[in-house]
Amino acid sequence: MANTYNIDISDTDAFEHQPLADSSKQIRLLAVLPGNPNEDIRVRLSTHWLDLEDGSDNQDEYQGEDYEDFAGVPPTPLDRYVRFSSVPPYNAISYTWGDTQTRRIWIDDQPHTVRENCYYALWQYRLHYSEVYV
Repeated sequence: MANTYNIDISDTDAFEHQPLADSSKQIRLLAVLPGNPNEDIRVRLSTHWLDLEDGSDNQDEYQGEDYEDFAGVPPTPLDRYVRFSSVPPYNAISYTWGDTQTRRIWIDDQPHTVRENCYYALWQYRLHYSEVYV
């Protein structure tokens, strides 16, 4: 029998955050926290400065690693790979497609709703990793 989820979440749980100090040099990441498969998903939001490993703050001047060594294929004009000194390894996910049904997660101990496929992606990460950034 399929699981049924009935979650009563009002529209008043809208996620609120402070603007980044410099959106051209900062990103936000979610750390998916450990938990059992049947527990609510909990994440921690953190802000990271995009400080390049070579100490420069200009991405255009930064050479980074050789792209072909990194990707295994020759670069195209659109390919770019740089490494940041203060950003932990993370996985980028796309979650705006698919079913519009929502589920609840906890961001810094505050309830927030996300689409079902985002919830499932976070659930999978939590299932396979002790802590992972997305």
